Amino acid sequence: IVDQDQLLSTAIERARTTPKRRARTLTPPEASAAEIDAAAEKASRKGTARPNVLRAVELLRRADVAMYQAKAAGGAHVVVADEVLQAEVGHRLHRETELRTAIDRGDVIAHVQGEFDLATGELVGGEALARWQHHDGELVAAGEFIPLAEECGLVGALGVQVLRQAVRALARWRADGVADGFVLRVNLSAHQLVDDAIVGIVADELAAAPLPPSQLCLELTESAILTDPDRAVRTLTALRELGVGLAVDDFGTGYSSMLYLKRLPITALKIDQAFVAGLPDDPGDAAIVQAVLQLADLLGLTVTAEGVETAAQRDRLVELGCRYAQGFLLGRPESLGDFEQRLAV
Repeated sequence: IVDQDQLLSTAIERARTTPKRRARTLTPPEASAAEIDAAAEKASRKGTARPNVLRAVELLRRADVAMYQAKAAGGAHVVVADEVLQAEVGHRLHRETELRTAIDRGDVIAHVQGEFDLATGELVGGEALARWQHHDGELVAAGEFIPLAEECGLVGALGVQVLRQAVRALARWRADGVADGFVLRVNLSAHQLVDDAIVGIVADELAAAPLPPSQLCLELTESAILTDPDRAVRTLTALRELGVGLAVDDFGTGYSSMLYLKRLPITALKIDQAFVAGLPDDPGDAAIVQAVLQLADLLGLTVTAEGVETAAQRDRLVELGCRYAQGFLLGRPESLGDFEQRLAV
């Protein structure tokens, strides 16, 4: 018979006393899974089994859950697969199943947030943002499900859906004569960036829409580039040869070197909202924004400031020489239908 409390306390003690700087195998209990199950079954027939006794299969399942949670935490961690963790994992698996179903059913949809010329107030572009139309009626923002999609390998399929919807919508707008010169930005994940098929996928979607490549700009973060820099250079070079634009999103928050900025065929930078939030009062933020603008000008890149929420921020950006921006002050994310009406005005 295996007492759950005794087993857990022994395992935890052994894990905690393992030298952190030297890996070694913890000695397992002196019994096989079959022997443990047989003992538990015998005790159950005799009526002597206690309520906190676990069968070997359940013990191994919980150990597996704990192992993956410890790995997810970066290793060198002690994780106990208790009822709380079991519930959390169960919720995550349920959410993952829901997301898979949503992608299969087309319930992950594209919304668009406008990009504006600060000098003229003209709507010149937009960023496609993923939204999950949950079956309970809730519209779930990307930040609540993209991390899950990345963890369970769904971000590639999700990204293709958003790309397809956005590109085809822009093609319709062009046909209606309301989007000439409009540049649509679509996010490219780290997973997509190292996918050998991504160049072909983008080319196929542009041809199917149809849409001139110059009206599509793919955005990627500095961290995505650093996942595999050499491969990123090859992939982005091939994408640029298609004629699409390439932008570094959240610029200034990652750790990329100026060497990679020179090597990559980038056409635009997006200043992270963290540097816009302190405007107009924070001199440090103003200095960083100005430095990015000067660097971009020397490299021949366009710049868009993200997260503009106040008139004072907008005015300070104009003073610093920033021409393009997006943010709640200028326009919130909208469905494709609502955004089309804005374009038609």
